[in-house]
Amino acid sequence: MKNNDKKNGKVISIKAKKNKGVSMNTDDDTSNNENVIVFEKAMYRPQSNLLYQGNQYIEALPLVPNVPDFIKKTQSEIICSEEQRILPFNNKKECCYGLLDFFHIDYEHYQLFQKIDLAIRQGYYLRTTRDHALGGITNTGFCLIGISDCGKTKSMIKALKVFPDVIMHDTELYPDLVTYQLPKVVVQVSHDGDIDGLCNNAFEGFDNILGSMYFERYSDLSTNKKVNKLKFLLKKHAVGVIVFDEIQLFLQGKKDKVTKAKNFLISFSQRIGVPFICIGTPEIRNAKLTLAQDKRITGTELMHWTRMQVNKESKEGEVLYKSDCEFMQFMTNLFSYQWTDSPLILTQEVAEEFYRNTAAIKGLCVKLYILVQIKIIESEWKCFNINKSLSAGDVDKAVPELISSKLIRSISKVAFGKFQKKIDTLVSYDSQLKNSSNIVSDEKFFDDNEDIDVRALDVREIGDEIFPDRESAPDKNEKEKHFRQLRDQIHSRNSLSEYLRNIMNVSEAKSISLAEYVLVNNAGKNMKDLVRIALDLDISSIESIELLSPKVNREEVCLLGCDTTMIRNTLTKGCTAKDIYHGLLTNNLIADVKNL
Repeated sequence: MKNNDKKNGKVISIKAKKNKGVSMNTDDDTSNNENVIVFEKAMYRPQSNLLYQGNQYIEALPLVPNVPDFIKKTQSEIICSEEQRILPFNNKKECCYGLLDFFHIDYEHYQLFQKIDLAIRQGYYLRTTRDHALGGITNTGFCLIGISDCGKTKSMIKALKVFPDVIMHDTELYPDLVTYQLPKVVVQVSHDGDIDGLCNNAFEGFDNILGSMYFERYSDLSTNKKVNKLKFLLKKHAVGVIVFDEIQLFLQGKKDKVTKAKNFLISFSQRIGVPFICIGTPEIRNAKLTLAQDKRITGTELMHWTRMQVNKESKEGEVLYKSDCEFMQFMTNLFSYQWTDSPLILTQEVAEEFYRNTAAIKGLCVKLYILVQIKIIESEWKCFNINKSLSAGDVDKAVPELISSKLIRSISKVAFGKFQKKIDTLVSYDSQLKNSSNIVSDEKFFDDNEDIDVRALDVREIGDEIFPDRESAPDKNEKEKHFRQLRDQIHSRNSLSEYLRNIMNVSEAKSISLAEYVLVNNAGKNMKDLVRIALDLDISSIESIELLSPKVNREEVCLLGCDTTMIRNTLTKGCTAKDIYHGLLTNNLIADVKNL
């Protein structure tokens, strides 16, 4: 067990194993590890709100973080390094699947956290100041509604990460407190949406956090006894908030079943006093709640979690997305994770194709990007195996696919085929509602249409079916040898032009002319060298090609390998030129260095 001082308290990081108790995790930083259960020794912090003062359950909660601290606690850590680009095909495919954990933080996530924090604190306050038997406690939670795969559940889980999983109280000092306080418990509604399944999932939720055996003890009880045991556990562990995910499954079906479900949720509000947050799709509207039921079940607010807002305009027949719109910020962040040999550039054309095939639904954007990237990696793998058998002078070499509208459409057709009509309908609604936010579009869409249910869309299953593993993956050393050569072959005029246009802020025509000149006169150079050469040219007159900086004689250093770690370790701080030379020579990283 590992203890760290944290605001004069102690944090114990434990990795939970489902239904198998707990095991220790000795990671130094567990703040962003989704599988780590955090036990925190209670520290009672002063409260500025007079209503909360003296309530140890509230005082033991962490202080409300500012925006930078919230970002640090909730951001995803996806490893993407230059060294991973030379991995075999199967390994690079697994790297792409890692993007399923991609999370783009926006201010709306911080606002969501603030609502959760208020619900928890208000819930603890009301439970200690009102008589439960009189039914005076109301649900201080809320209901979060949005279409499938728009990021509702992931946003909720990330916001809840600010709170420790378990707060341990000193019951000798405070005998009226429970030993283990659980600020939050997340319960997945069972597929059939019955009360039995929900209670069983709740018992498993407690077991995953505490390493207890509640599921084995209570899963065979009758429904009424299960409900009573669940209410008992919520009190025993002073649960701050319980989150019901996929609540629409609970509130649909036969009339008798729906009535029991409504009564079950209302009893939470009236008797237990534990705030609950419901996450679901627009199908929850089919439950036809009365005004009183709606207030009890949806709590203080009915929040709409919408698709990403898109801000674009048409100029001379070309669609232009504004860089500050939510969709482009999300896609720009997503495109920063690449494992292809050639760079994937987010052009306006590519952005438009992603929008048309995903309707700006976050989950679909990520899944489509994963599959597109794997397709390009597979194409590079095939071309590498073809080209390595050719002679050095052979000019008819295979060229891998680059990201394009055609490629995106073909992948989308295979992966999202059965959803495409509904996606097209959403895109059509957006085009009809100019100067309106997407929340209006979503509400109007679901007045007449069913949800785009993509819950069963398994991108790994689709990816493995379309792009099976390769048994004879290229040898790593051999791929390092041909890595730069392969990249030289696939850098086209358009790719270099796009780079120069972004870096140098020049017109499209000027960047194309500059790219053509550089490519013609510097065959065999990689993209990094081509960009550097272009930046040294006087772009005011391509014909004259004058250097912008004084011409100097530069010695050439021939690097034999691509092992950047060895180079970095060799060039340690404080080394003299002689030390660097001998270090590079000893590690076989240079062929010849003159006048170093």
